[in-house]
Amino acid sequence: MIWFVRALSSCHNESALTWEAEAKMAYLVVTIREILDQAAFDEYAERVRPILQKYDGWWVAIEAQHVTRAGTWPYVRTMLVEFPSIDRAQQWYDSPEYREIIPLRQRAIDANIVMVRSLSDKDIPLQPAKAAPSQPKTRT
Repeated sequence: MIWFVRALSSCHNESALTWEAEAKMAYLVVTIREILDQAAFDEYAERVRPILQKYDGWWVAIEAQHVTRAGTWPYVRTMLVEFPSIDRAQQWYDSPEYREIIPLRQRAIDANIVMVRSLSDKDIPLQPAKAAPSQPKTRT
């Protein structure tokens, strides 16, 4: 989990979360390749904020000046949004309120949106499943 960000974040209602809920946090990672329409992006940012709040989501990091230490990072902005669970993040994305502004987002930015669970979520194996052993080849 991102404890230091969690401690610094004051954009959410701490009393609404329990220790158990916090142990199953989910994160929405948004990487923006290009801002296509700044006015539409500004409108989207204003309209998405109350929808995130309704589904217990909050921005915990927004970065426009990346420090890339290895490889390349072809994005002009990266955002991290925290939710109390993956279910809550999916409810937000699938909500009628958010679905209504998706066309605005698509007009405003070229972006990736990925949902990830915290490592403390016991439903996620830490190791990938092993492939079934292959059958020996027979010679003909």
